[in-house]
Amino acid sequence: MPWSASDVVSAWETAEGLIPAERTAALLVALGLAPDHRTALEYDVGRAAALLGTGLAETFGETVEVVVGCPQCGGLLQAQATVPRSPQPGPTAAPTDPETARLPTLGELSRVHGRPDAAATLRHWCAGHTEPGTVLAHLAERTMVQGPVVCPDCEAVFDATLDVAALSWERISTEAPRLLADVAVLASAFGWSEAEILGLSAHRRTAYLQLAGAGP
Repeated sequence: MPWSASDVVSAWETAEGLIPAERTAALLVALGLAPDHRTALEYDVGRAAALLGTGLAETFGETVEVVVGCPQCGGLLQAQATVPRSPQPGPTAAPTDPETARLPTLGELSRVHGRPDAAATLRHWCAGHTEPGTVLAHLAERTMVQGPVVCPDCEAVFDATLDVAALSWERISTEAPRLLADVAVLASAFGWSEAEILGLSAHRRTAYLQLAGAGP
């Protein structure tokens, strides 16, 4: 289901300043996608991306605009990518077979954050006897927004990719301050509480902002 304005503000407040893996876990809890922080850290990155991607698509739309660099000529260009919607039913348990590759959990990413041997440690924990390239391809497939792009300058064709969890945070960290600015205007104009203002639909909030002289 779409994230409410209150959800977005709460998620922003909870996750601000955390390292990426802890931030993603905090978002999952604040948005009602995990029961608590400890459980969220047990989710693998594919499940976390799928859950956030579904909410992101339902709240902000399936198509996102991204700025990417062309790998051939180095030019920057705007591209469109589609957010995947594929939540899975529960936390992904690590396979018992040590030869079976798996995706890292958020907790494991948190544990290796900032360590110089982070990549090697994650390969040791997650790759089993699978080729690292296969694991990386699976990781990209499960956690990235992807979309084909044609560079207008050199006509190179490549995939635009962006991490779903990072994109979710980018949208939330952009939207939350805007919502708080709306609260400040409408509270001053009409004396309403933050909860009352955030509880308005986006359409009604915009209409009241116009009445208050702050809308477009």
